[in-house]
Amino acid sequence: MVILGGVGQLWGGVIGAAGLLGLEDLIANHRMEWLAAMFPNYQQHASLGVGIVLLAIVLFAPQGIAGLARGRRA
Repeated sequence: MVILGGVGQLWGGVIGAAGLLGLEDLIANHRMEWLAAMFPNYQQHASLGVGIVLLAIVLFAPQGIAGLARGRRA
């Protein structure tokens, strides 16, 4: 959760936890028609989607979401 929010940021853990739980809920409980057309049982594999998002954050925004917001203000 801290990786998603931002390591070393005061609100990194809170932002990461809220983002992770919100993303997992969105993938698992809300049907997206465009995604269901490509992958009919995607809701059973919600953790895979969350893992892909975490991997993208680590690769493209190593400072996390809080770090991105901090960088845009500066």
